[in-house]
Amino acid sequence: PSRTKGKKRKDLSKRTFVQRHSPSGGDSSWGWPSVTRASAMLDKSIGGQDAGGGRIIFDEDGKRWCVGPVTSSSPSAAWCSTPLSVSSDDVIYKYPPSGLYQSTQSQSTSPGLPPPLRVSCPGPATSEPPVQSKHKGQNGRQNKNLQFVLLKPSTCAVMLLNVALAFHYWNRRVDPSSVSKQYARIVGEHEWWRGLTGATAHFEPLHIGFNMMSMNTLGSEIEGSLLNSVEFLMWNGALVVYTTMIMMAMVYARIRYLQRKIDACGNAQPQLQATYEEKQEKVRDTSSVGYSAVLFAWMVISTMERKQPTCPIPFLNDVCFSTYEVPGLPFLRFNLSPIVSLFVCQFIMPRVSFMGHLAGIVAGFLLHWGLLPPLELSSVNVLIGGVFLIGLWVRNETSTDKMGGRDHDEHLQTLIKDFFTANRRNKQYVAVEGDDESQQSIKQRRKLRDLREVGRKQWTLLTIRNVMAFQFVISFYFYGWSSSMVLSQCVLLAYFVFAVCSTQFVWAYTLCGIDDDILDHEKVRSGMIWRGYFMSAVISIIVDSMSVASWVCLPLLVETFQDPSRRIGLLPVCIFTLVLRIGVNLMGLVVASKILHGTVQVGGGIFTALFSPILTSSRLIGDAMLTTTKMPLWTAFEGKGTRLGTRAESDQSERVWL
Repeated sequence: PSRTKGKKRKDLSKRTFVQRHSPSGGDSSWGWPSVTRASAMLDKSIGGQDAGGGRIIFDEDGKRWCVGPVTSSSPSAAWCSTPLSVSSDDVIYKYPPSGLYQSTQSQSTSPGLPPPLRVSCPGPATSEPPVQSKHKGQNGRQNKNLQFVLLKPSTCAVMLLNVALAFHYWNRRVDPSSVSKQYARIVGEHEWWRGLTGATAHFEPLHIGFNMMSMNTLGSEIEGSLLNSVEFLMWNGALVVYTTMIMMAMVYARIRYLQRKIDACGNAQPQLQATYEEKQEKVRDTSSVGYSAVLFAWMVISTMERKQPTCPIPFLNDVCFSTYEVPGLPFLRFNLSPIVSLFVCQFIMPRVSFMGHLAGIVAGFLLHWGLLPPLELSSVNVLIGGVFLIGLWVRNETSTDKMGGRDHDEHLQTLIKDFFTANRRNKQYVAVEGDDESQQSIKQRRKLRDLREVGRKQWTLLTIRNVMAFQFVISFYFYGWSSSMVLSQCVLLAYFVFAVCSTQFVWAYTLCGIDDDILDHEKVRSGMIWRGYFMSAVISIIVDSMSVASWVCLPLLVETFQDPSRRIGLLPVCIFTLVLRIGVNLMGLVVASKILHGTVQVGGGIFTALFSPILTSSRLIGDAMLTTTKMPLWTAFEGKGTRLGTRAESDQSERVWL
């Protein structure tokens, strides 16, 4: 038994980058997969991993293509093609040849050899010459570009997004400081969206040109070979967040280092102290833009997965660096090539962000070593909303400390409890109203109407919250506990619970006449929570729709129905996802839009520019479905009024009330 455990541990340490980061590896979930797991299952189904439990790979040592594991420690058989000649064209190494693949097992280890495996693979060329028109070169370029778009859709999508945003910023003459990454704005003023806008912003033709050429090269090498298109797209979004967080941590460490220098100088060295303070202010206010941090992370992945040494310095092909493994830990690889490229870029272009590129290198090493959270947790529908939610919690804690020690939490809780407890007693208000309407002032009647209106709104919010909690619990049965669809719904539920509590505070403050400073502060906090929920809900709906689309793919559908552990059919899970899950999230979008417009906390900048159509349409839906009939604040012939005159003596008791 001890030998078996040691062997398993050794096999785990030798897992490749693809095996460590594949969401399907080690997945024992019985539920329907998310889009990341579905893409891995679909890639496995199409790639034909039935032979020996492994996909078709290229054996660098033997210069041959093999189906199944090729390690000698594996008991499974592998089938390999005839060795390819060294002088063959490079395209042969990209496409496996068709024909008979012979087994690699020897006669001594296996008396009965498995029969040869016939493999049929589409190659780059056929035996028949292609039909060419007069414009040979143009048709070839068009076909090649079209194949690149079809084979590398995520790479093309990232390039298109960056180029479109660069044109938008140039056309609108956007100031780079309004969208760039800046420590003072991101950490000091809690503008976390700058992590997304700064990574996709380019303001110079050379900048966007070099970055997109690098993206084209790295995407062509990684997408489809190391990661499939969905995984590559998700990791691009995750690396934008991770590189921003690592960069902010580096800047914070630099600021703390300079602060210790300032404290050590004291009043004895005022000039040196002023120099350190100037450097600290410069580090805090330095702005950076561009997709280079993510590109450096992918450069690390590409370098570590190459079999040949990497030569990072242009025109110096003899200066190359090989990849080394830590003894005893084969998955911990290291290569100096990305670090050398960092200093080369810094020497050639001094304006480049050293910390931004270094953050990308650190993120790349962490990703390759498997130290970053798995893809299900790093999916954009979980990571972006989760990071924003943690940031809101930290901001709330720090803002409470900055309110001058004013402690009104106990008074606040008592006020909310009394207000909403009394608001539920509609019968009491009806009885008071029926006693003697003429004895009630207009302000009292207005307050009663406002209380009933708030009660209806509160009932709507609590109903949606309870439905979201119910479908979150049911999601464990449909998707499994480790699915990103369950984790994203957990984030949305947390957003909605905090947003409902904050909105109740705003309503209570408004009706009870609390100080405007406290009311405005709570409105801002409520608006930030609702905007975070709105953004997370939109991303979650998009990813859920992609998951449903992946379920109906024929290869995945056949494989799923053949799995006996899959207890749920396609029709029930589609109904649950489309009707209950996406439907409830859409209703949450409508409520969030109405509250944001009602409290004048829609905001501006990137949020309005990105979600303006969704905000407008959801508000119109909310006005048509959720708006209750409000009674006017003043009604004619209502109130005590004034007697204008009298009639005959017999009619003294009759009065006219205005």
